[in-house]
Amino acid sequence: QFEAIPILHYSPVESPAVTVQPDFTLMDVLLFVYFTGLLIFMLRFLFQIFSVMRFIYIYPKQRNSDHILVMANTNTSPFSFFKYIVLGQHTFEKEELDQIIAHEQIHVNQIHSLDILFSKLIAILFWFNPLAWLYQKEVQKNLEFIADENTVKKTKKIESYPYLLLKSMNTHPQFELTSNFYQSLIKTRI
Repeated sequence: QFEAIPILHYSPVESPAVTVQPDFTLMDVLLFVYFTGLLIFMLRFLFQIFSVMRFIYIYPKQRNSDHILVMANTNTSPFSFFKYIVLGQHTFEKEELDQIIAHEQIHVNQIHSLDILFSKLIAILFWFNPLAWLYQKEVQKNLEFIADENTVKKTKKIESYPYLLLKSMNTHPQFELTSNFYQSLIKTRI
């Protein structure tokens, strides 16, 4: 005996259109670029903090009532970072050193390091925006103007302070995250 085999008829039926998604969308690429830049700048920022802290750690310190003086045996420009005031090897006279310490003490007392770190973090988060970098630069300039003004008021050395700024041009700042006595905006500060 033979069994009947059903006959299948083919009728063309429209199937729903299948769209193939690309592997990466423009948004994926933009997010990848943003987070890559963020990672690079954040690693650089952490390295800068580590470098400053290591630099401060290796040199002898002298604790004063409201700051810690670090005497470095390098040709670095005087700078402050939180409660630390770092002085390098230099040819400044006693009166000049007093003015420099007074200047850096203002940075310490007003906790300008937080302002610098905050503006740096803003620049890192918005690394793609030139205004963020401009903001960071302007914050640092403003902090120097504040310290200059208060130093002149405190030391009453209006005539000698601009000469000290000019003399400090021979030293070189080493760290971006610090409040350096020497800044490239000497002409404006004078």
